[in-house]
Amino acid sequence: MSKINVGLRAALTLSCAVISLATGVYSMPAQAQVPEKSYSISTQDLGAALRAFAIASGRDVVFSPTLVRGKTTQGVQGSLSDEEALTRLLAGSGLTFERTATGGFVVRPAKEANSAALDADSVAASTNNVFALDEVIVTGTTGAIDKFTAPYAVSTIKEESMLDKSPRSLADLLRNEPGISVENSGGEGGFENLVIRGLPYIGWRLFDVQEDGLPLYESPWEKYLNIDEIFRVDLMTERAEIVEGGTAPIFDNNGSGGYMNLITRHGTPTPEGALQVEGGTDGLIKVSGYQSGPITDNLLYSVGGFYRRDDGLRDQGFNGDEGGQIQAGATYLLPDNKGKLFADVKYLNDKSIIYTDIPLTNPLTGGSLSGLLNPNTGTLDSSSENNVNIRTLNGTPGGAIISENLSNGIHPNVTTLTAGGDFDLGSGWQITDRARYTDGTIGFNGIFNGSTPLNAATYLGTFLTKAQTAFPGTTSLDYSVVGSGTAYNPATTAGLVMVNSFYAIQTKISDLINDVHAAKTFDLSDTVKDDLTVGFYSSFYHFAQREYISTLLNNVENNPDLLDIRALSASGSVLGSVTENGFLSYGSNSPNGWVDGTSLAGYLENALHITPQWQVDGGVRYESRQQHGVTDVDGTQDVEPTGPLAARSVQGVVGYAAESQTQDGLAYTIGTAYDISSNLNVYTRYSHGYSFPQMTTIYAADAGNGLLPNGKPVPVSTVNQAEGGLKFKTSTFQTAFTVYYSHFNQLSSTAQVFNPATNAIVSDPIVFSSTSIGADAEADWRPVRFFDLSGTVTLQDPKVDAIQIACITACESPSAAVGNYIPRVPTYSVSLEPAYIFQFGDWHGRAFADIYTVGKRFQDVSNFSVLPGYTTLELGVTAKPTDRVELRLLATNVTNSAGLTEGNARGTALGIGTVGDSTVGRPIFGRQVIGSIMYHW
Repeated sequence: MSKINVGLRAALTLSCAVISLATGVYSMPAQAQVPEKSYSISTQDLGAALRAFAIASGRDVVFSPTLVRGKTTQGVQGSLSDEEALTRLLAGSGLTFERTATGGFVVRPAKEANSAALDADSVAASTNNVFALDEVIVTGTTGAIDKFTAPYAVSTIKEESMLDKSPRSLADLLRNEPGISVENSGGEGGFENLVIRGLPYIGWRLFDVQEDGLPLYESPWEKYLNIDEIFRVDLMTERAEIVEGGTAPIFDNNGSGGYMNLITRHGTPTPEGALQVEGGTDGLIKVSGYQSGPITDNLLYSVGGFYRRDDGLRDQGFNGDEGGQIQAGATYLLPDNKGKLFADVKYLNDKSIIYTDIPLTNPLTGGSLSGLLNPNTGTLDSSSENNVNIRTLNGTPGGAIISENLSNGIHPNVTTLTAGGDFDLGSGWQITDRARYTDGTIGFNGIFNGSTPLNAATYLGTFLTKAQTAFPGTTSLDYSVVGSGTAYNPATTAGLVMVNSFYAIQTKISDLINDVHAAKTFDLSDTVKDDLTVGFYSSFYHFAQREYISTLLNNVENNPDLLDIRALSASGSVLGSVTENGFLSYGSNSPNGWVDGTSLAGYLENALHITPQWQVDGGVRYESRQQHGVTDVDGTQDVEPTGPLAARSVQGVVGYAAESQTQDGLAYTIGTAYDISSNLNVYTRYSHGYSFPQMTTIYAADAGNGLLPNGKPVPVSTVNQAEGGLKFKTSTFQTAFTVYYSHFNQLSSTAQVFNPATNAIVSDPIVFSSTSIGADAEADWRPVRFFDLSGTVTLQDPKVDAIQIACITACESPSAAVGNYIPRVPTYSVSLEPAYIFQFGDWHGRAFADIYTVGKRFQDVSNFSVLPGYTTLELGVTAKPTDRVELRLLATNVTNSAGLTEGNARGTALGIGTVGDSTVGRPIFGRQVIGSIMYHW
């Protein structure tokens, strides 16, 4: 039976049981009673009363300050539902309200309410709408504001879209967002990459991830720890809000390019829940669920999570991904409408295989290696590498041996505690406080390709002299398969072997974060109001890491064997071994150490509402980071004087040295927005941000313990951005269009640079600057009830401006790269999603196709190594036979496109001055099918 049949059959079987259980447990009367709360809001200014109501109800309330100016309310007293209380507050004001998709309220003039009511056939009701009816966002601001009039570029990923696309990672979630291109080919556990607005860093350095307004961790981009490794999307994730540029540098210490805020489900005044079962190819079984509701009138709860297992997104020959997370929270509404408190705890324990680059081209013939390593399904992971023993040093003559399992992959074991509150201090002052403590470990075990494949005979000959010295009587060498010990003939795999690396990284993190801000609206005149926010951010963090990086010898095929090199006598007897169980060497000057640090920041935002249509706002943030730690001192030791050559030169830590750093950054922004009409909004903004180097520069070898090769400190980079945009909406068409300029100054990075002395591209530390000019847009068009067309487009010109510091090997002149394209940043990407909306009897739903294309990129700053453009196709259908049941089927990469998301520097295959496709790369995943059933109550 095929994997897909097993997965889907198990999913459907389990689904039936789940639905039956859920129906029995959560059956309720047809008319559930709406819970009431105790309200005590006195006669006062209507704006102040609405803010008091928002705190008491625990709901977002959006209204224009000019709309309530000069109006008062008689207040409200007693135990009432939220809707009834708000109705009484607005009595006689000429205003009414509507519910938003997120459970909040929007206050409007009564005469506009009916005309603004949501038509189920309008574009605002589409799954990928740009602006839902009265859509409210809480990202890029300190409160809740209307998305359409927000004075910056912000996009949202709604729950329905997340369910339809079933994203396997955070990068996968962001694939279709405007202004963002992703490399979603690493696996379900993260360690994937993205680029935002052409800024010159491939990863998460310039784009942070928050959950409910707080960063997940102090730094989103440490060595072998991307922020996407410690978050999993499940049914407890209600939606995602993404700010690009704009106010991001003010509200996030790592948001110089932008950030995403993942909004968690919290307690609800009425009981609700859902259970979803997914199954599909690769033996996938995933069960997700949540439940929320009231415990008392003032105490609400939520709980949810997931468990998932599958065989892996590629066939590595052993058990693949397995794990899950659970989250529980509570919200308490304070008496006398003084605010609310909330707290939640989340535990993540999940293992996911890491997928990395594979060889694509035979360097001996120039032909494809797809017959040995299929780009859609092939991997360098194999059962031969799953359980290994790695030598290291521990201060004893024989050193130490650690055992590692490749099946652990990326393995976060992380607990997160979050708490906060909103408080009404009186006189219009509001205090919001959020705190988070994160503690855990992240394992990182993977196979990384070390070079293009090598001529097996030639490579074998390079060890003969060393073997003859170590093992007298040696006349020849041969290859053997680790485990069986049988001789290996490289002719069976095109006469090639390859050198790879086994990475075993252990990281320990902890962080105590707090963000508190105070806000007040001042009436400057009858027509002018001023919203002021002052905030303070603090983070006390710890980061410790042990790296064990050792080199392996493999044959060239899918799920490769480990190979040994044996020293043979004239008679063919084995005299010794160059390798040890497939290991060529142990240790590679891998940096180890730890960092303790404190980050403190103050910020201010001010929005001046000059007229009901026009606002001007500005903000500033200053942050100081102080950190200290230790860096390792490496040494080499012969732990087996008569053993394999690999054991005679083991590298490891022999001591430590103390280091410290102080860094600071300043960010500011100014912008303005104008409502030309109720259907058209325009805005413009300028921002200046900063980007701290990795915390691990305090001990990382490639940064010289916080210093560059020229002895200068690794700089705090700066980012200048300017943008302008418009937002337009009608009942059938919506769009958000942005043009942008970004300049990045002093990016410290390891880049691939052409070395004319060896005709190869080498990896070296450099510091360079870049400029990108571009435009992006998202749009949704629904000309008729049954058809919808949504999509995004990004066009940009990302160029290198200058290289301030040349690389440390004999490479090309820095000026030769000026004007080149920024590595791995595409000039365009396009996503189109046509959808057919159907209804057959009681069944309704949508069938869609997702067409995604990305342009050519260059792997290296010399622009010699090409990553070709590619296009993928996804097909999906969602059907709802009842209001409580949802069925989904999704096929990804239907055409089995073998697009590359990253590649090598073409190594020894590079000719002088030539340009060609990468010969080693990390392809996107091949075709996969996922089916799911969800039950709501």
